[in-house]
Amino acid sequence: MKSGNLLDLLSCDETCIGAAFTTYGFNPHFFENDILRTLLDLQSDPEERALDYLKEARSSLQKIPIAVLLDPGERKGGRRLIYDVYEVELQSTAFHPKSVLLLYQEHARLIIGSGNLTEAGYSSNLELFSALDIRYDSEEKSHLLKDYLQFLE
Repeated sequence: MKSGNLLDLLSCDETCIGAAFTTYGFNPHFFENDILRTLLDLQSDPEERALDYLKEARSSLQKIPIAVLLDPGERKGGRRLIYDVYEVELQSTAFHPKSVLLLYQEHARLIIGSGNLTEAGYSSNLELFSALDIRYDSEEKSHLLKDYLQFLE
């Protein structure tokens, strides 16, 4: 078992071509300033050079689709960037899965764990996550990716 910051699992030597996140709790400020900055390898500082950061992020998001599926009761305001947000309303229960699907040219990275899409859930709480890289041509593991995509549908 390896301990560390979940943000480290979001970076890869390859360029991300798409991503989907599922969560109960969601903080748009953290998502935009930390998650997207890491995932999209944005160079501008979101605090010190906010306008440059927003331009750079918007340009990247026009090319790379990003979706967040979340519980509607936990949606917070403050979103500044354009990415897809889907509120999953379930009768008499909460939408509670926490996962990340990152798509690359040759493989996908599937991360499943206990932390919400918040700063505490990704960096300071004691959370458990498991990450698996799945090559699209892998007969052994590709069924996991298909099962996950069925869940999202």
